[in-house]
Amino acid sequence: MTAEGAAADVGIDWGLKRVGVAVRIFGVVVPQEPILNPSRSRLVARLREIAGEHGPGRVVLGYPLAASGNRVPLCDKVDALAEYLRKQGFEVHLQRETGTTLEARELRGSHRRDGRTDSLAATIVLKRFLGMA
Repeated sequence: MTAEGAAADVGIDWGLKRVGVAVRIFGVVVPQEPILNPSRSRLVARLREIAGEHGPGRVVLGYPLAASGNRVPLCDKVDALAEYLRKQGFEVHLQRETGTTLEARELRGSHRRDGRTDSLAATIVLKRFLGMA
């Protein structure tokens, strides 16, 4: 169901084993079910599903810079993912994600690797991009 005038911005915490997902709808950022065993096609399918339900919005990818601000090896994969998503028609932005997983673990009070922490990290990434954190 698409709400009139609504658009859902989506925060993504991309990882090789899990992808955290968060959505902003009407000013509220909410963590979503993570994508386990991720692939580009599964991510695109989820983004299209969210756009179909809530209207198209921006995709904000967490950008994994080191605390020093230097690039890390995963940056190349995120750059390639961003380009791929743009070619699929999505408006993509990169947002530094330094410290989001640690912050999400503290908020959750858990170090479990079930993907929920990744979705909380995606929430923090999206809030930072929107100036809400």
